Amino acid sequence: GVSFLEDSIEDAVVVETTDEGDKVLGPVSIMDRDPDSYTDKEHAAAVKIQGMIRSKFARDRVREICRGEFEQVFDNENNRYFYFNKKTGASIWEKPAIMGTDSMDPKDEWAATQLQKMYRKKLARKHLADMSKQWFEKAYDPDSKEFYYVRRMDKQTRWDKPPFIAKDDDADLGIDSKKFLDRDEEIKFLKEQLAEKEKMIKHTEKARFQDLEEKLRNERLLTAKQEPRGKQMDEWTMPEVVAWFESLGFPEYEPAIIHHKVDGLLLLNMEEQDWEELGVTSKLHARKIQVNMKKYQIRYENKQNKVEKGEDESSSDEDSGLSDLSISSDPSELLEELLEDEEGEGEEGEMVVREEEEEDVLPPTEEELLEKKRDEENVTIEVIYAGDGKGHPKDGDVVQLHYTCTIMGSHGMESGKVVESSRKMRHRPFEFVVGAGQVIRGWDVAIKQFSFGERSKVVITSKYGYGPKGFPPIIPANSDLIFDLELIKWWKRPVWVKPLIQQPGLSQKPYTKEEEAISGNVGYGDASKVKLDGDRKDDEFS
Repeated sequence: GVSFLEDSIEDAVVVETTDEGDKVLGPVSIMDRDPDSYTDKEHAAAVKIQGMIRSKFARDRVREICRGEFEQVFDNENNRYFYFNKKTGASIWEKPAIMGTDSMDPKDEWAATQLQKMYRKKLARKHLADMSKQWFEKAYDPDSKEFYYVRRMDKQTRWDKPPFIAKDDDADLGIDSKKFLDRDEEIKFLKEQLAEKEKMIKHTEKARFQDLEEKLRNERLLTAKQEPRGKQMDEWTMPEVVAWFESLGFPEYEPAIIHHKVDGLLLLNMEEQDWEELGVTSKLHARKIQVNMKKYQIRYENKQNKVEKGEDESSSDEDSGLSDLSISSDPSELLEELLEDEEGEGEEGEMVVREEEEEDVLPPTEEELLEKKRDEENVTIEVIYAGDGKGHPKDGDVVQLHYTCTIMGSHGMESGKVVESSRKMRHRPFEFVVGAGQVIRGWDVAIKQFSFGERSKVVITSKYGYGPKGFPPIIPANSDLIFDLELIKWWKRPVWVKPLIQQPGLSQKPYTKEEEAISGNVGYGDASKVKLDGDRKDDEFS
């Protein structure tokens, strides 16, 4: 029945006719023919088609009426839909058979239609985009560095992207344009490499210049520290000013002096508010600097006065020194100038002696070599954090450090038990004088190899530790120790200097309790009641 229906429809819609010579003239629509010329087969097919169309219209009409009669309702208890007949009030679980696969809700059909439209529109756009990509070719303009589009059909050009091509899609790039683009990208890459190389060369040149400048500055500073400075401060260079500040004990101001390029003339003409530029915020430091500058300021003023009067500046050092002293009306200022001259001469003498000692360095003796070997055998240092490496404490220096002590266990392994710690137990750094025997020998040997900020693990044998006696009850006898040492800072041990002017009867500083008892418990300065023991040696009071 299906094949007969298809054949009938095909014969009814298009009929081929032939002429007298059986030549095919082409298809002729059935609507253009005379109704009396229809065959029985064609008439039956037309009746069948009309019946199918009427059946479809009738089915659609019945389904439309059914949608109006029935209402689709959701049952929450059974979690499913049921269909309620509005006229009879009856309910059924199954959808009416006349509805087939169609939905009871007209909105569903409308939504399906809209989805179909959207999908067809999307397919149409995609098809148009593919056609536009075939019609157009993307090209590159090397002069403007921009892309444009050429229509293949008539070679017309346009700057904007053809319609229907998505933003994330594009037409194919031409072969010639691709070559131009690759060439420009290669040129751009080479230019970037060249700019990077030039930047690296400039950075290297700058680094070398800075290293050379720093090396030259250090050499000038070293030369200025070793050579004597002139008496006229206004003639000093920047390295000489740095060396003078270091001789005063203020090396912390050297970076600011170097940064601001302060020479002797600028230093003489500085005002009080200018000291803060050098970082001198302490009034005591500023006062000490001004006191030491007093004699140089007097010399500078004398020199300026001579220039104004037109006098000859070529005077001897002795005359200038006498004139400097004669100007000071205050005895304390005169005394300070004399003391500074003596200290300056002492510094120059010490510098000469130090240079002679450095020139006459003797090779180590056999005993010193043996002692060094024993030190290396009994003290082992493992650096945890390196210091600045600029200097090391020497005998007589006062060092300040943090430490943690543990006892070495069996097989040379660390026991892990902390027996002493400046951080956790003392809660403050530990201080001692290097080489004075205030600590175990291992510390004196190890700390001389530390630099500022260094933290190291130091293993000390019992021979250089507490030996066979130990330190009961904390450290057993013959125990090897492991120390975690961190050098915080060190400085030279202060030395008491006998004052220039003393109280009457004060010949020794300080008195001991035994000497006070011998002298009759006399206070300092009371020379009338001092009783000296005849058996006491003279050098005990020196």
